[in-house]
Parts: sequence; structure tokens; C-alpha cells
Amino acid sequence: MKEFGKADKYVGKESSLQAACYKICKHIPGNPLVFHVANERKTSLYRGAALKSQGVLSGVPDLLICHARGEYNGLAVELKVKGGKVQESQKYVLDWFEREGWYTAVAWSLDGFVELQKEYWSLPASTTFTNDDELNWD
Repeated sequence: MKEFGKADKYVGKESSLQAACYKICKHIPGNPLVFHVANERKTSLYRGAALKSQGVLSGVPDLLICHARGEYNGLAVELKVKGGKVQESQKYVLDWFEREGWYTAVAWSLDGFVELQKEYWSLPASTTFTNDDELNWD
């Protein structure tokens, strides 16, 4: 897991940083699949248990970019702002993605996220799988 923008941490809400980062992703050539799993929740114990039984998992990264580059299957990004801390559950899930061949990173600012994007997208196109490949489910 690499860290980007730690020296110039974002001051503000993490949700604002995330919205700005997602907007940047909408301009990535090839329009890769980019999404956020809404697993941050403040809810009753009953509703929380119901969500957990449906697969909600603590620690899932803020943005998942499903497009292989170089030796990586995709990019998993945890976003943090000034005063934030990478939680143990987030480290665990990022480590899991890394073991599965994903590039994992923490971005602490918008500039850090841009730096991360430049690094990831400068990797050569993947030779293993792209969204242009035919999948045969038979």
C-alpha cells in the first residue's frame, strides 16, 4: 500500500474529497468501471446486523477502479483527510486486495489522488485481461 499526498493533507470532509476524486475518475480515458461501496453507516444495531448479513464489510476502500494496468488487476483507493487514520479493518482489506493483484493506495489529498492516478495510468496496458476481451461463461 502506497501513500500519496500525506504532506498536504486535505482539510475538510472526506465525503467532499471523495466526490472530487470520483469526478476526476469520470475523465479517465476508456471510461473504466469506478465505484464506491457505501459501507460507512450510522444505523441501529438491528439494521447494522441486517446489512452485515447481506455482505456489508467494514474496511472496503473508498474507490475501486476496475481496470487492469501493468501487473495489477485494478486500483483500490482509501481516502483520508487531515486528522484521519487508516483503520485496522481498512489495512486488512487493502492487504487482501494487494494479495489478489490489485494496486492499493491511500490518498490524503486531491493532489495526492491526481499523483496516484498519473502513476497508475502510466503503467503499461495489461496483457492479461481488458474489458475488450470476450468472456465465455459456458
